[in-house]
Amino acid sequence: MSLSFEYIIQGEVPVVVDFFAECCEPSLLMQSILHDVKSITGSMVTVLKMNISKHQFYAKKYNIKSFPTVMIFKNGNILWRKSGVVSTHEIIHCLAIHIN
Repeated sequence: MSLSFEYIIQGEVPVVVDFFAECCEPSLLMQSILHDVKSITGSMVTVLKMNISKHQFYAKKYNIKSFPTVMIFKNGNILWRKSGVVSTHEIIHCLAIHIN
C-alpha cells in the first residue's frame, strides 16, 4: 500500500519534494541531483518527485509557479523552498540546518 503525500510530509523525517514538469529541461537536471541527495542522506531523509501535470492540486496548494521547485517539509511544515535547479550541496546544507 502506498502512503499519501499528505501523510508522508507530516512525519518526523524531513521530506525533499521536487515539484516538476516533464516538459521542463531544468526539471530533468534535478533527477541526478536528487539521486545524490538520497545517496548522501540515506534513511534520514525522504526524497519525492511530484509531477505537477498529474497533481495540479498541489501546484495550486503550494503556489508552484515555476519548475522545478524544491521544498523541504517536516512535521507538515515547509522548512525551505526554492525554484530553479538547486545543487546537491545547497539541499544538503538546508537539510543539515533543519535536521538538527
